[in-house]
Amino acid sequence: MVIVEDDALLAREWMNALGKRGYQVSHHPTIDAGIAHCLRDWPDLIVLDAFFALPDGHISKRGGLTFCAELSRMARELARQMPVMVGVSGARISRYMPRHVFEGVPRQMMPVRLTKPFSTPTLLDAIDNLTRLDEAS
Repeated sequence: MVIVEDDALLAREWMNALGKRGYQVSHHPTIDAGIAHCLRDWPDLIVLDAFFALPDGHISKRGGLTFCAELSRMARELARQMPVMVGVSGARISRYMPRHVFEGVPRQMMPVRLTKPFSTPTLLDAIDNLTRLDEAS
């Protein structure tokens, strides 16, 4: 499993909790680092943040939607199955949007969309449910 999230403290909390449940997890703080990792080690599941802060405090134009498009292109080129994604976005930004930032991403690719703040158990339950569905099919 891969976590692509620019908030290192949040990612560490999720990684620790997922590790305790037996998941092997890696964290990548940028879109580029996440894409590079996926090229080396194709994941089954990705927890993907929608927005990434730049050092100057602005929001990067290379966010979660860019990641989805690049990963989808890579999956086609490599003839790989697209990983299942859990999309997360911050309430600070999401409240100004008329719909969830990942609304245009197919539900099959991203069946779970969470808005921060949410509890770590909420994320764990969503991931457990997704992995159970995957094991059943």
